[in-house]
Formats: sequence, structure tokens, C-alpha cells
Amino acid sequence: MFWEAAIRLAAFIVMFAVMATWENAVPRRALCFPRIVRWPANLAVTALNPIFTFVLLSVTPVGVAELASKKQWGLFHSMSFGGLTSFVHGGRA
Repeated sequence: MFWEAAIRLAAFIVMFAVMATWENAVPRRALCFPRIVRWPANLAVTALNPIFTFVLLSVTPVGVAELASKKQWGLFHSMSFGGLTSFVHGGRA
């Protein structure tokens, strides 16, 4: 698993270097903002995106499940289950 992260980081660095070189060599239009302003902002978005995605995709389902439990929404609250199914969904029958 360690190598996966290293390979992804290496691929990102290589692609960033290629795109930065390409942008310097063949600009498609005049720049509105200097690169010194744009690149740190773009790298910050690139770094924060996986963090926010991880947090949102981890926390949101738990929050929705808690809300559904409090409001008694869903299939488990409308039907009576016993035995193993009761154990699987938290012991509420």
C-alpha cells in the first residue's frame, strides 16, 4: 500500500511539471493574474479537495443515519424485525 501513495504523488508531480512547462512554453492567452498568484491557489485547492471529500463522505452518511433514527424514518422503524436482523441494525426491534 505504501507504493500506491508514492506512485500517485510521483504521477502528480510529473504531470504538474509537464503542464507548468507547457503553460510557460505555449500560453494560449494573455494572463489575467501572474503565475505566482494562481499556482499556490490551485495547489491549495488540489490539496484541500481530497481532505474535504474524505470528511464529507465519511461524516454525511453517519449524520443522515442518526437523523433517520431520531425521526424514525426508514424501513427499520416501520417493520418489526427479530433475531439477527435486530442485532445487525443496532438492537432496536
